[in-house]
Amino acid sequence: AKDAADEDEQRQAFEARRATHVAAFAEARAGLEAAEALLAAAEMSPSADRTKEEAAAAKKATKTARKGRDVARAAAQKHETALAAEFRFLPGARLPAPPSPAVTAAPDVPTEAPPELGDLFEHDGQRYLAVRTWEQVQIALPVARRLGARPVASTP
Repeated sequence: AKDAADEDEQRQAFEARRATHVAAFAEARAGLEAAEALLAAAEMSPSADRTKEEAAAAKKATKTARKGRDVARAAAQKHETALAAEFRFLPGARLPAPPSPAVTAAPDVPTEAPPELGDLFEHDGQRYLAVRTWEQVQIALPVARRLGARPVASTP
């Protein structure tokens, strides 16, 4: 159940990032087309009628347009690569299992059955079977004998 919730959360985050990349890719493609149009215009202008300053400005404009085109192309490729990625669920880290206790001895097993009614206590080597009502006394006597305990009354 936790993995399903984690997967849904991761999928929603992935889809949100994907939507961001779709918008950014469209913007980068438009920027790339604009940069290519500027570059084409800069390279197509006639160079024979230019003065030295105009030729230098055209050369600078061409260089700037190429740089803009390269930046826009890199951005478009980055977003295109991100859009090609597929969703992959990454489960969270799990806590390691606690170490198993060393098996040194068998657990203690009682040698006698517990009392059917009342509470069994031990004090100074003497056992006591405490009952709460007078109705329980007659039933508790054989139980106390079996346990080697003295029947006593306890307060509610």
